[in-house]
Amino acid sequence: MNIDQIMELLDWNRNPDDQALGIKLGMETKCINVFLQPCNDSCGKNVWDNCAIILTEKTDRELEPYLFDLLRWIQDMNWPGAFRIFKRLGTFSDKRLLNRTLRNGIKIARALDDSVWETTLRKLQKLVNKSSGENESFAGEKPVHEKPR
Repeated sequence: MNIDQIMELLDWNRNPDDQALGIKLGMETKCINVFLQPCNDSCGKNVWDNCAIILTEKTDRELEPYLFDLLRWIQDMNWPGAFRIFKRLGTFSDKRLLNRTLRNGIKIARALDDSVWETTLRKLQKLVNKSSGENESFAGEKPVHEKPR
């Protein structure tokens, strides 16, 4: 099965069994960059939550080359999969590397005058640096997903 067929299965408009198969096949895919917020004529945000499920199951070593791309995913916490990605980044073991990437992300958010993204990155930074191991989340906030029209 090719990646286009897997993406079709990951669509949130498909039945749960198809989506589960797509996730299973996606987990077996070695090249994971295709699951980083794909957006083309055949798929868009309708696959992002399932792509996030696939990515959050990957090891730190597998995710390491894509840390900044994952930070971009949490630029808008209303995007499908953003909360999953945020939570997974909070468990990333190489705190030094993640903090360096976060500092760069914060600089970029500031340069773009994107205060919402900067706030999210700072919340993640605080979570990562918290020594007690308690998870700070967006208390009471739930993701808002709108299906494409």
